[in-house]
Formats: sequence, structure tokens, C-alpha cells
Amino acid sequence: MSATSIGLFEQTSQHYGEIWYELGGRKVMSRVTTAEGVLEAIYGLAGIAAPMENDAAEFRGHPLAVPPKGAATVFYRLWPALVAGAAFYEFRRHA
Repeated sequence: MSATSIGLFEQTSQHYGEIWYELGGRKVMSRVTTAEGVLEAIYGLAGIAAPMENDAAEFRGHPLAVPPKGAATVFYRLWPALVAGAAFYEFRRHA
């Protein structure tokens, strides 16, 4: 929250962005907000080792297996020609 009415050019407090975790009477502070950072803080407080990550379980998307043959022709020749032809047809129809 801003200490002034508008907050413009205001210096942040020294505790800005701190996230405190408490478990079993122990506390830890972090400014990390990623899932990995949060889990690391929680596992550290619990005193247990984090489970090993399995790369196979992480979805990395579908890679393009082959280069797109003819894509340049479609996008730089065929598509502009179709758009220009449709525009020409539409203008001729209304003229």
C-alpha cells in the first residue's frame, strides 16, 4: 500500500515483496513467487527432501517433425493473390 496519496516516485519499504512461511514454529522469508521457489521453501521448513523431478512428466509441446514444405509459397504468393483477387472481385461487383 502506498504511504502517500498517489504513490508516485515513492520508495518501497525494505520489506516490500517479502513472503513469510511458517511451519512447526520455524519461519523463513522469501521473495520468490514461482512454484518451484514456494515448494522449496515449504519443503525446507518441513525438513524433508523435495521429490525428484521427472522430465518425462513435463509437457514440452509438440515439436514440428518435418520442415513445412511450400509454406513460403502459400503465405507469400497464394494467400496475397487470393486476397487481392477477392478484393478485385468485390470492388468490380459494387462498381
